[in-house]
Amino acid sequence: QSVIGVRVRSYTNLLRSVSSLIGSSENFTHRQFHEYVRELDLSRNFPAVEFINFAVNVSMEKRPAFLSMMRAGTRQFLGDESSRLDIMPPGIRPVYLAVAYIEPYSKRPDLYGYDLLSNRFFGSLLQLERDEGVLHAAGSPIPALSTPNNNFLGMRMPVYDVNLPRDTVDQRRAAYLGSAGLAFNLPKLLHGVMDEVPVSGIRMTVHDMGWHMNSLGEVGTGRPFTLFDSHGNATDPTPLLDSGPDFFSTTLPLDFNGRPWRIAYSVPKTRLYTESDTFYPKLMMAFGFIASVLLYAMLHMLTSSRRAALELAHEMTCELRDSQRKLQASHQTLRR
Repeated sequence: QSVIGVRVRSYTNLLRSVSSLIGSSENFTHRQFHEYVRELDLSRNFPAVEFINFAVNVSMEKRPAFLSMMRAGTRQFLGDESSRLDIMPPGIRPVYLAVAYIEPYSKRPDLYGYDLLSNRFFGSLLQLERDEGVLHAAGSPIPALSTPNNNFLGMRMPVYDVNLPRDTVDQRRAAYLGSAGLAFNLPKLLHGVMDEVPVSGIRMTVHDMGWHMNSLGEVGTGRPFTLFDSHGNATDPTPLLDSGPDFFSTTLPLDFNGRPWRIAYSVPKTRLYTESDTFYPKLMMAFGFIASVLLYAMLHMLTSSRRAALELAHEMTCELRDSQRKLQASHQTLRR
């Protein structure tokens, strides 16, 4: 539980650093974003991160300027494909929150220009995030990336111009530049944690206890939503939980940036035995057997010695009596 909490905080701090970098730099470019993420060495330091992105807050009036900026900034990565980039889905809207930077850029080039506000439910959450200035953690897997028991989750936080005040809602809206986000693979994050546990065979099941959105865009609450099961697979992502007297089980809570998680752990009791637990009874049995043999040998030796001493005493008594008779006979002979 502690290690998972540390991992989550490290990924959260990564997102905060990206947000601070963008908000504190004037005329921030995709090249700067690319160089920064490259120096992070995600595969080594943050292996569960799939990609980091930044969506720009664009008004309808600034749409042409944004498209020119996005196409010019991605030309070095996408080549001629950059000239065809546009805001998706198409349509004229008062404001867009369009993805402009993605790193590693080769992960999801199809997301360039995607308007995060086009999803009404998700867009309302992002606007709430903007107004409150808080980090938002997704409660539902990312549909475009996730497969059964291989879920990707997202975190997003608002990016403001650090040179402008942000004390009130109106000030935060005026200083709002966009939204920075990252997508990470939950099994990679959790398997890395389980590798550090000294007990093998532990089963870990992670449930999100808050609201979540299904593939149809419907919001559900009040029921645990299984995000990960270490014993699950593509065909059976959520097998029945272990129970019974042969298992040790416990459930612990975890706060995932405001989202209530519940993590169930279970392990066969035999897996909790250490090498000494297995060796000690055998050692004690061996010591007991040896002690029993020695005690038997000692008792046998004492009994045998006593028997031999009695036999020797009897023989000596018989010989002494025989000698006495012979001596008396000799004395009688001398008298005669």
